[in-house]
Amino acid sequence: MSQFETVYVSTACNRTPHSVDWGRNKLVCYGASNSVAIYDPKYADAGKVVSVLCQHKNRVNSVRWIRHKNGLPETEFVSASSDCTAIVWTRINDYSFFPTSILKGHEGTVTVADGIYVADRNVDSAKQTAIIATASVDSSVKVWMRHENEDDVICLQTLSFGSGFCLCARLCFLPGTDIVLLSCAADDAKIHLFAESISNAIQGPLKEYAKQFVRVDSLVGHEDWIRAMDFTLDDSGHLLLASSSQDSLIRLWRIAPCGEKTATSTRKRIGELDLEEDIQPDEKFFSVIVQDDTAAYFAVSLDSVLAGHEGWVYGIDWHPPIYSEDKKRCTQPMKLLSSSLDKSIIIWEPDASSGVWLESVRVGEIGGNTLGFYGSKFSPDGQSIIGHGYQGSFHLWTYSDELGTWEPGVTVGGHFGEVVDIQWEPGGRFLFSVSTDQTTRIHAPWIRDDHQEETWHELARPQVHGYDISCLAVLSRYRFASGAEEKVIRAFRAPNNFVKNFRQICKVESDKDIENSDAFAVPQGASVPTLGLSNKAVYEGQEVPPEERHVKDEYPEFYFTPLNLKEPPTEENLLQNTLWPEVQKLYGHGYELFALAARHDGTLLASACKATTAEHAAIIIWLVFIYLILYLF
Repeated sequence: MSQFETVYVSTACNRTPHSVDWGRNKLVCYGASNSVAIYDPKYADAGKVVSVLCQHKNRVNSVRWIRHKNGLPETEFVSASSDCTAIVWTRINDYSFFPTSILKGHEGTVTVADGIYVADRNVDSAKQTAIIATASVDSSVKVWMRHENEDDVICLQTLSFGSGFCLCARLCFLPGTDIVLLSCAADDAKIHLFAESISNAIQGPLKEYAKQFVRVDSLVGHEDWIRAMDFTLDDSGHLLLASSSQDSLIRLWRIAPCGEKTATSTRKRIGELDLEEDIQPDEKFFSVIVQDDTAAYFAVSLDSVLAGHEGWVYGIDWHPPIYSEDKKRCTQPMKLLSSSLDKSIIIWEPDASSGVWLESVRVGEIGGNTLGFYGSKFSPDGQSIIGHGYQGSFHLWTYSDELGTWEPGVTVGGHFGEVVDIQWEPGGRFLFSVSTDQTTRIHAPWIRDDHQEETWHELARPQVHGYDISCLAVLSRYRFASGAEEKVIRAFRAPNNFVKNFRQICKVESDKDIENSDAFAVPQGASVPTLGLSNKAVYEGQEVPPEERHVKDEYPEFYFTPLNLKEPPTEENLLQNTLWPEVQKLYGHGYELFALAARHDGTLLASACKATTAEHAAIIIWLVFIYLILYLF
């Protein structure tokens, strides 16, 4: 019996802010359409999607590793979906996960989920209990509990937001305690804090748990929707909450334990001042009832406001704690990662002398047709960062000690729309794919001398179109034709720069398909003119002489830069520098194309289009030459 092994998975990340998480187990989980992909960035030093988990019936909106208080590597994560459910996935072995619990109860799309482990409060303190929070467009946040080694999940509580809804929810522990704090960012531009508190009102099967979440404070300051939050404990034992908003600002809030005397005296002093309604005190206080009817007091204050982005800030992430061998304990680096629709990712650090938070590193994209970042995450050691963009692409940077800079790295990716056609090139060395995301992509193996195992990556993006592409026909290794939701067939040929890089990355020797042609007649690359749909050829040394330059030449129509690649290109290079020039347009159909086919030797091309009458329900056969395609019959 034949056995099949998955060699390569190409899929983009979903277009939602919380669809990627990088755990301390060194794995990245991300939503990919209705599935969850597990990505190992260090696989063979090149990265690979090692597993695809299928259970949800609709788009996955959020994934989050369920974290331990002591920082141990995660073994479970929770995913939230538009199918009104959330699922807890448990790790079986290195790359295998199994859906152990399905959380049902919401009446609408579940937009975000988060989880945290607490000590089992019922029987055995050595066991772990997972507390999970899920937010939905049904205007509610549900809190769930699941005991270790048990599949059953109990809904502890439902928090209602009336006519509003929660955009982001995060769980953590109040500093110095085992009390869980739930932070919810609502559509009223406020952060609502809920803390566990002793309750005598719980009856039935939940009586032993004897705790409910009560609202203890609301943080006011942002002027627009809050899209992301993250918690960390600093080295002084204070809890820091970072929040990012569509107002382009990041706010840092400090939650610190305090005594009853401090909280009471401060409240009294504020009351005596008779403050006006629009004046808020710098510090607010709340208390939580813990065991034996005792209370714990905490002070909340705004620590800092970070302004540096020019667009909506969709992602925020604290640097993970680092274990110090010298001090034999974990230390928290004061570094904060933020990502925005302004196409930038920033690392923030406080100034050593003044304590003011300043921008220390900025990476991202310049120009292009992308629309910024939906999120970003630190690696467990903080030496790498990964961002995911509006079009589902991943961007990876790793800090180089030798150069002292953040260098872009090889990562995974794929189509963010439905893949409608795939074709091997005749020699089987690489694969073409087309999609409703309006792109044609080439997938090929990266073969390295120092690794026995080859890894597959996206090698080029020959066509970035303005219509959804519907069909594809490969004529030879370096020629293909595509059809889209238009009446025109477009034929493409590989430029010299692609052929050179393909040979270097895939270790391919010279071949007849390119050697028989005039190398001087083949373009160096291609670019798309402004407001154009056709890839325009760019030739080597193409430049306008100084005496013939016009003011319009200050803004050239081509943006191609020749590359000399020894590894797969980054997303920026895929978008701009791997296009193939369009060599011909074929007219003849009266409606949108939906099928193309080529003879095995590439000398004949057949095409068909949609039709409502017998007149247009025809197949056209085209005669193919090296540089020209002619209408045959």
